[in-house]
Amino acid sequence: MADKSGNVAVTAAIAIIPMLIGAGMAVDYSKGVGIGQDLQVSADGAALAAMASGETDQSQLTIIANDYFDANFGRLQPSLQPTVSVAFGQDTITVAANAPVSTSFMTLAGINSYDATANSTALRKEGEPVCLLALNSSAQNAIHFQGNMTLDAIGCSVQTNSTSPQALKSEGSVVVSADNFCAVGGFDGNEMNPTPKTGCALLDDPYADLVPPTFSGCDHTSMSYPDGTATATPGTYCGGITFTSHSDVTFQPGLYVIHDGKMFMAAQSSLTGTDVTLYFTGTNTELDIAGQASIDVTAPATGDYAGVVFAQDPTSNPNNISKIVGGGNIRVVGSVYFPTWTLDFGGTAAMLANSPAVSLVADSFIFRGDSQLALKSDEVSAGLPENPVETKPVIRLIQ
Repeated sequence: MADKSGNVAVTAAIAIIPMLIGAGMAVDYSKGVGIGQDLQVSADGAALAAMASGETDQSQLTIIANDYFDANFGRLQPSLQPTVSVAFGQDTITVAANAPVSTSFMTLAGINSYDATANSTALRKEGEPVCLLALNSSAQNAIHFQGNMTLDAIGCSVQTNSTSPQALKSEGSVVVSADNFCAVGGFDGNEMNPTPKTGCALLDDPYADLVPPTFSGCDHTSMSYPDGTATATPGTYCGGITFTSHSDVTFQPGLYVIHDGKMFMAAQSSLTGTDVTLYFTGTNTELDIAGQASIDVTAPATGDYAGVVFAQDPTSNPNNISKIVGGGNIRVVGSVYFPTWTLDFGGTAAMLANSPAVSLVADSFIFRGDSQLALKSDEVSAGLPENPVETKPVIRLIQ
């Protein structure tokens, strides 16, 4: 019988060639995958770095993206020279890159090289106005909705800086809505629409640099307005201000310093004023507006207190609870800033509904009773400076 072992060896040798080519092509492919991953990581970082830079000039943004890409990819693949392009869309930056991958085994199939590619797009979503901000960093129920109250924050957001698991709480028959509810910590309650976001970025105190007023002596002491009409002038009111029932007081434009005392408005009293700021400082200060009292006050458009109607010295009577009880007309155009006070809203009537722009910034908030609040952030129509309270811009990859 003839010896055929040589034929078997030849056949096996021929059969193994495609296997070797296939294995080699897998090695070349794996090499390209690794380069593609490095391209993608570098493109992602370049798009994010450019978007986060705050630069607006496209030529400068291109330089930032290229510099980041070159530094990162050069560290990962120092022997390659990729091609990088940067493109711009509305609120987006796209970084595209490709690099040649030289082959070893694919050459047997006529493929000497191929391109590894990456494409990354970063989106910047600008911050949105915040019309209700609780500054306390740890309080439970830093914003507390209860009873039968309603809140409609039109075109703006509600946020608490508290890290408590119950930083934001709703209970009872409340109906509260806003563009967004956001808590650095957590929330408790199902009555908020939309469902609150958690783990939100901490917002800075927008009025931390507000300049305290300077004054010497008292222009008025323990001022009390009796029933009837009266006109108030700017100055320092030591011992506070009292509005008796049925007093109707017009505040002339300017700054009113409430020093070492409270501002109390009895039922049926009223306060009106344009270009007015009331600043609380000293000891035993607070704001107390009783049910059925009315306020119609607009902040100044310019000056140190532009956009601010009520403000509190952070060192003045901290941990105080100031109250605004509805029933009368409550119209405030501008900001209420009580950085170390709790602001307590109650009563049975609509409040702030006719205010085109109002933002509430306080240590914490309580909303209860049958109160109805409407918050808006349309400073343009109000003729006031832009709302300084807004959520942090969001930068993220969308491709």
